[in-house]
Amino acid sequence: MTKHDFFEKLNYELGNMDGNTKTEILNDFREHFEVAERAGKSEEEICRILGDPREIAVDFTHDTGGAPHLQMKERRDYGHHEEHSSGTFIQRLNANGIIKVQVININSDIEVHGEDTDIINVEIDDDDARYFTATVAPGGVFIIKETRRRSTHLTLTLPVSYEGTLEIGTSSGDVDVDGLENLRSMNIKTGSGDLGAHNIGSGGISLSTGSGDIELTSCVALEGFNVSTGSGDVVSEEGEGNFNVSTGSGDISVEGHRGTVRASAGSGCIEVSTDEITGDISYSTGSGEIEVSCERLSGNIRMSSGSGDINFQAREVHGDISAKTASGSIELGLGAESDVKFKLTRVGRGGSVTNAFDEIAAYDPQRGVHYTNRDNARYMVKCETVSGDIEVNAI
Repeated sequence: MTKHDFFEKLNYELGNMDGNTKTEILNDFREHFEVAERAGKSEEEICRILGDPREIAVDFTHDTGGAPHLQMKERRDYGHHEEHSSGTFIQRLNANGIIKVQVININSDIEVHGEDTDIINVEIDDDDARYFTATVAPGGVFIIKETRRRSTHLTLTLPVSYEGTLEIGTSSGDVDVDGLENLRSMNIKTGSGDLGAHNIGSGGISLSTGSGDIELTSCVALEGFNVSTGSGDVVSEEGEGNFNVSTGSGDISVEGHRGTVRASAGSGCIEVSTDEITGDISYSTGSGEIEVSCERLSGNIRMSSGSGDINFQAREVHGDISAKTASGSIELGLGAESDVKFKLTRVGRGGSVTNAFDEIAAYDPQRGVHYTNRDNARYMVKCETVSGDIEVNAI
């Protein structure tokens, strides 16, 4: 069978399938054909590998309530394949010329790790490999797709020196990436799975999950991080680069970070430890606690919680500080040489105001405001609580 005969018959056998779906299937098989041709295979060989167009059409047109149910009949031989007795499927290709790796339309768990090699390697657990495709699109984009929803495990190995882009999208699977130090960028999104990134070096890093947890260790993003989850927790340790993070109801913990951290939580706690805070920074949560520490504050910081406590520590202060909570307490520890003045407000009854950093110069009982005698100080520290305590210490 020739290439022309194959596609003419496949087009006929697919019949009156939805136009967009039919076009996508035909284009997918054209990609397989082109890649195999570049590998030196004849049209007859490729047609034999792809299978009978009639059988392929049957697999793609199972009736599922009016929607076509996509399923690959055979493994596509567009590169170097191996099949082990366990059924594990392996796809290997040289990474030279690959500028982007995309893993899309995946329902399975995904594990990505870097190795000292120049080969890209794909492994699918058990015999579900027939439901996956892997193709090299024009422009050097390596695309891995799941053509039928499965719950399996995909392992992707990339050269540790790989300098391209990594993009991963999964509906509910977990994703874990480790040991890629030279990425141009990394973008990972899952509907409800957990995300992990470890020992990553990249231009920018974007991680997003609808409800899962996110964990990062020893990650560097020269162009910054964007991290979000709908309801999960976020934990980052020993990272570097500007870090933007949000969660709907989970907790946020960013420890030992080098770079500015911006964080918001709907109801969880926020804990941040970084070397320096620059620019105008805001930390907010509906009801959780906020704990922030830095060696140097080089901008303005605002912290607010509906009912949680707030604790802020900075050895060098070169900016304004604002802390506000409805019913929680506020504790500040500031470098003894900080050029600051204070406005400490306790609106309701109960609680106490203590400022060991400086003596209270005036008190307005009508508004519950305590002022200090540093009117000429460069930076302002404002703290406000309805019923909690306020305590300021010099460190």
